[in-house]
Amino acid sequence: MFVGWKMHTIITFIASGLVIPGIIFAIYFYFKYKYRPIIFLGLSCFFSFLMIFSYAFADFFLSVPILMIFCYSYVPMGFSVVLLVDIISRESFDPIKIMVISLLSGALMIACLDPNSFAVDTYPNGEWTIFFSGKLLPILAVHELVMGSLMIYYFAKIHINAPKKLQFNSFMCLVGTIIFGVVTTVAVILGLHLAVPGIHMALFGVGILITAISFAKQPKLAYILPFKVLRLAIIESVGGIPIYSYTWSEKEEMSDASLFSGMMHAINQFVQESLGKGIVSEIHLEEAILILRKSEKHPIICVLVANKSSKTLRDALNSFTERFLKDYSQFLTETIDEEKFKTTSNLVLDCFPFVPEYD
Repeated sequence: MFVGWKMHTIITFIASGLVIPGIIFAIYFYFKYKYRPIIFLGLSCFFSFLMIFSYAFADFFLSVPILMIFCYSYVPMGFSVVLLVDIISRESFDPIKIMVISLLSGALMIACLDPNSFAVDTYPNGEWTIFFSGKLLPILAVHELVMGSLMIYYFAKIHINAPKKLQFNSFMCLVGTIIFGVVTTVAVILGLHLAVPGIHMALFGVGILITAISFAKQPKLAYILPFKVLRLAIIESVGGIPIYSYTWSEKEEMSDASLFSGMMHAINQFVQESLGKGIVSEIHLEEAILILRKSEKHPIICVLVANKSSKTLRDALNSFTERFLKDYSQFLTETIDEEKFKTTSNLVLDCFPFVPEYD
């Protein structure tokens, strides 16, 4: 029995190194953009690295305890993937996904306690290595299948709905998920890992790297599925005069800004005077939601039009309203001059940097 460097060990160590740039990119772009989805992307990369690195060490020493670290790393890796796909597709975490990954994680941890779950044998080329066996092998396969399927499904949806400017990165994300979610598994099924020891781990590392870099460089991809923002309008609340309008979609240009402003003013006034229950915060339509923020000190209403409401959008609108009043309150006089608010576009991009623009 040979303990030391083998082809499988070397390739697996190289595969672990492929994931490191993904971790670095995730950390860098998180501190640059402060987007929550990048946190779960970084965690997924980190636990992927821990999995591959511990597998290489276990293979080097033919050590079952070290290989168990690889198996246990599947648990936080699975939760990181579930939290990632949930945060890029919805506003809350899905209890069904959490339950499924919890059951698989529990089964995996129990199976690791069985001595028959690990075996030492040789590859066809005569190199000694350590294998998974018994009940642990199908549990690991199902666990990986669930993670891979979730990633492929949601990144495929992102690519289908992505604007043209983001489609290259969305496509590369999808390619990466297919590599580590499907190609890696197919390579094992076809026995390619026996012909080229460690090839499945190399493919896994390459897939993680492509996905992590493509996603981290374009974090707007994380906000394509949860909602679609159409436009932002600022209205003078006394007479319903349009002050400023910004659109994220060329197809959603406002046909008549004055008509829209007058309508919003009338609705807000009618609700306050007839019901006396405070200002309108949201208006739900069949195909859109209007999120409103009215200033208590100044006569303006900020209206965000989107297909869904979310905490992310409400927080961003609150931030925008506060900063707009801070920067432009001196121009909110009896006579509104729209020319003085043209630079508001910079503030919009600063407060809504995560919103993709559509052609």
